[in-house]
Amino acid sequence: MSTTRYKDPIPEGICVFTTLDEAAKIQLANPTTTDEICEELDHRIAELDAKIAAGELTD
Repeated sequence: MSTTRYKDPIPEGICVFTTLDEAAKIQLANPTTTDEICEELDHRIAELDAKIAAGELTD
């Protein structure tokens, strides 16, 4: 699965996400990209999770 930015009209049957949380769930369920990009995304998500846990950000 890949993500594509569609403008109107959005084709029927397309998985649409409207929040980064939904995008993250789709990414975890369908991890198809280069290893380097996966590592970068994992790193960024881990940094954000650590900031949220430390109270520096809210989810």
